[in-house]
Amino acid sequence: MIKVFLCDDEPTWVNRLSNAISTYKLASSLEFEIVCETTSPEAFLKCFNEDIPTGGLYFLDIDFKDVISGFDLAKHILEADPQAKLVFVTTHDELAVETYRLRLSVFDFVVKDGTSLNDQIGNTLRHVEHLYHAQKEGDSPLLIHMGDTYHAIFPSEIYYIETIKEAHKICIHLKSELFRVSGSIASISKRLGDNFFSCHKTCLVNVRHIKQLIPQKGEILLDNGDVCCCSVRGSRSLLKRYQGIEVDT
Repeated sequence: MIKVFLCDDEPTWVNRLSNAISTYKLASSLEFEIVCETTSPEAFLKCFNEDIPTGGLYFLDIDFKDVISGFDLAKHILEADPQAKLVFVTTHDELAVETYRLRLSVFDFVVKDGTSLNDQIGNTLRHVEHLYHAQKEGDSPLLIHMGDTYHAIFPSEIYYIETIKEAHKICIHLKSELFRVSGSIASISKRLGDNFFSCHKTCLVNVRHIKQLIPQKGEILLDNGDVCCCSVRGSRSLLKRYQGIEVDT
């Protein structure tokens, strides 16, 4: 069960957030329990401090008309609940920059555009569900250092990793995004599990996402449509080590 906290100084938006979450819950396999709905940061803190959860989900307005800001609440939450998932609700896109300046680990942003709230909430909650099930299956997050921030990436979300021309850099390919970070194939493979296979000296592939091996072309087709290279030796080792991989003959 995921405990959910809502705090926005506009009652209309508290209600809209609550309704969007309640609608999503109807078709969800994961239980989301809204334990706090308030327009007051003080009331929020009272509720939060009475029963501090582990890994709670928090929807917070950034720009409160109050002495306590959304950033203040976020810092207090993270001190007590380091696994918190913070979602900032705002009309001010530029305030996202402030979260990076303050080194706040923000899970998501919801923009008050008045039209796509249910879609935004749905995307956020689906991501929460994915992470919850991944953690239950022992898929521990991999912390990736980029500039002044760290990104938590679950190995199951990685499709493949390849070296790039820039010296001492690798590119981590996820389903809908990629990260270019310092490192090497050899160093990152030590941090990943047995589901990752070195199919080429420049490429590490997540076996769980392999759709088809094409030895004649020296390629591996992944289930998101991407193609990565595979050496002759890599093809033989892959088939020997992992059973059930489809081969294009």
